[in-house]
Amino acid sequence: MKRYVKLYGLYLRNSFKILRLSTANFIVGFVAFLAVQISSLFFLSVTFGRIPEVNGYNFYQVLFIYGFAQIPRGLDHFYSDYLWIFSKNSIVKGEMDRYLVRPVSPYFQVICERVQYDAFGEIVVGVALTLYALRELTFPNPMVSLILGIFYLITGCIIYTSIKTIVAALAFWLKRTIFILQAIYGLSNLTQYPLSIYPKGVQAILIFIVPFGVVSFLPATVIFTSTIFNLTTLVILGVTTFFVLVAMIIWKKGVMSYESAGN
Repeated sequence: MKRYVKLYGLYLRNSFKILRLSTANFIVGFVAFLAVQISSLFFLSVTFGRIPEVNGYNFYQVLFIYGFAQIPRGLDHFYSDYLWIFSKNSIVKGEMDRYLVRPVSPYFQVICERVQYDAFGEIVVGVALTLYALRELTFPNPMVSLILGIFYLITGCIIYTSIKTIVAALAFWLKRTIFILQAIYGLSNLTQYPLSIYPKGVQAILIFIVPFGVVSFLPATVIFTSTIFNLTTLVILGVTTFFVLVAMIIWKKGVMSYESAGN
């Protein structure tokens, strides 16, 4: 474990050196992300300027869900962004070869291949919106809600990474899965709002099949009520555990079936 921590530190330092050489790209990406978020927030403010609640959720509760959803998404973007590149080119170009000949876990190398500092835009916006919403929200037990929030940020990161890993690992057989990943990832935008506004079928998809709803909305419901354990908790833990196991199995089977590139 110490070895991997040390290696990850080396990868971080190298990525930071690259960032220093491309500061302009970082600034452009950060500003572009802020522009997208401002437009979404404007839509929220206009909506709640006309109606006080949406399915029982007021403006600050929806703002909390929106901001809370950004944090694990940003954290995952920071440390596992290379899975996008892997799903696009790594198998086709035979780049997996170099990971297999090194005495380090291939998955660890893929994760560490690139650290995406643009993700700080998502993290900063998410934290800012969450803290702003918290000023207007009350909780039965604030300390319990705080602990739950931290815990569910971790499970949210795990869900995002597991989904990306599953789709990226399918590239071992399909060669390129970037388009599948883009389509699936687009669904995460639906979970920035209460799932209860969608039909039951859509809710089921966003909880059990493409479980982005387990990242923000379900955790928010137990955080609002300071509930340590109930059926929602079981769903969150069960879905998270299931997708971690599926990601591990598909990745391992994919590595074993890898045939390299060439004729």
